[in-house]
Amino acid sequence: MTMTSSRDGSAPDGAGSLEQLLPPRRRGAGATVAVVAVAVLLAAWASPQLLRPSVWDGTGAGVVATFTDAPSRVLTTTLTDTESWTPFTVVDVEDVPGARVVDAWLLTGADAEVAGRGVAEAPTTLDDHLGRVLPASGAGHLPQRLASGGPVALLVLWDVEDCGALVEGTEPVAELRNVVGARTTDTLADFSAPDVALVGAPEGEATALACPRG
Repeated sequence: MTMTSSRDGSAPDGAGSLEQLLPPRRRGAGATVAVVAVAVLLAAWASPQLLRPSVWDGTGAGVVATFTDAPSRVLTTTLTDTESWTPFTVVDVEDVPGARVVDAWLLTGADAEVAGRGVAEAPTTLDDHLGRVLPASGAGHLPQRLASGGPVALLVLWDVEDCGALVEGTEPVAELRNVVGARTTDTLADFSAPDVALVGAPEGEATALACPRG
């Protein structure tokens, strides 16, 4: 066997032909892989916002109203920000132990502001109070589709059927539908539940809800 070498650093005979046999380098391949990897990481990070929107972002305020002309009814209002980068639908609010949902509304924009001011006023009769806080057009009944996240007012009218079954600290559950049409759920604040009407009443004393606390 004959081996050819070069002491002056020049390429040995035949080296050029070997290089021609190697496949050409794909200069853009590394960059493409990097872009794909970044896209996958971004999608994984963003997917909770895309696939699991939220009505309750963990901050906000709540107001509860009871009515002497409707002693079994409780209206809870949650003022908060929804979280989503894409459109989603708030389908319904589920019943809780001891109470069922009679109706629910999700208000945005100016309607949410009106509701926020209205619920701060002392409630009168049930119908008068609803007329003060809800749009005259009757808009807002669930289900409601939102284009994206933002400030909202979620109002839930409860009918308390069993005072003894109410549990303080209950967190209601909202049923949602995300941008791809899949059903998801979101846990609401505890002050969205009807049992908040009992909080603050003296032990054993009847409240406007006609439920003795304790």
